[in-house]
Amino acid sequence: MAWYLFAGHNWNKAATEIDDSFGSMDDYLVIGYEGQVVSPEELKRNPAVWVMLDEYNRGNTSHGLETSRIKEPLTLDAVRDSYLEKGAAFMILRVDAPDFYSVPIVVSKGGKRVGVFSVSQPTSKVMTRIKASYLRDRGADYVLAITPSKAFLSEGAEELDIVVCTGDEEIRSDGVGVGDTFFVDSPYRGHVQVVVIAPSNVVSSKTLEEL
Repeated sequence: MAWYLFAGHNWNKAATEIDDSFGSMDDYLVIGYEGQVVSPEELKRNPAVWVMLDEYNRGNTSHGLETSRIKEPLTLDAVRDSYLEKGAAFMILRVDAPDFYSVPIVVSKGGKRVGVFSVSQPTSKVMTRIKASYLRDRGADYVLAITPSKAFLSEGAEELDIVVCTGDEEIRSDGVGVGDTFFVDSPYRGHVQVVVIAPSNVVSSKTLEEL
């Protein structure tokens, strides 16, 4: 039975990839967020490059940064526009401002409702269940938690559908399922992570470096 479920999940993931490649994603919901982790290679090569690029984008060119020599990072807006053109509904997740979700909220996109809350410190299983139940009672089809570390959820993660870790938890870039919960972490800055929910409710994920 376990092999059958694994094979079935892989088949549905493959179907998602085909629909994505051919630009036919009606009834899909895509949740996207920007990478928060600075790559070791980038930090070693130039520890100030991200600071300078951020300031350049805000109009401060006093550093004399030659942006033509730096590959512009992929933007979340560009990814959103790409998926909207394919017919998918797109939800932006503000992982850079987790306090926005300190009070659980329900977001409606494309006929689906996603309940979101943030976990900034170790939380008991009981508290996680209370928040998940609160969101489901308000119509959430899926419950998603944002946290710096999956360890903060203790054993309560089983109450959730999706867990987005903003730190580098060394989770595979395409996410990993544990029981009924899908875990995914943050890619490097300049990359965008997308969590894709298929019409069949199969959840998958991938890291985008370019379109």
